[in-house]
Amino acid sequence: MKDAYRPWVQLRVIREKDGHSQTSLAKVAGMSRALVCRLENGDRKPNARHIARLAGALKVPKSMLQPTPSDADDEVIDTLAEELGMPAEALRERLQTLLFGAGEAA
Repeated sequence: MKDAYRPWVQLRVIREKDGHSQTSLAKVAGMSRALVCRLENGDRKPNARHIARLAGALKVPKSMLQPTPSDADDEVIDTLAEELGMPAEALRERLQTLLFGAGEAA
């Protein structure tokens, strides 16, 4: 489904700043160029393994590559936080830690 996810702009910006093409980054990260392209364009949602591999290849902290949540993600988090009786921001922080760690380097 096209436009299911936001384009992963920070991946493209960091990749280009580091002088990598999609092909060279894919090779260093151990993934296909097509996957890097789909991640950058928002055709595929990155998972923790993608983030770890790409952060390692680019020598940046994983936190620099964490994708921005979509509006739909925000609505789900807000609803879940309300049902759990906790502040939405606290739930976001907890999910961020569980999914991506506490911002440590790759």
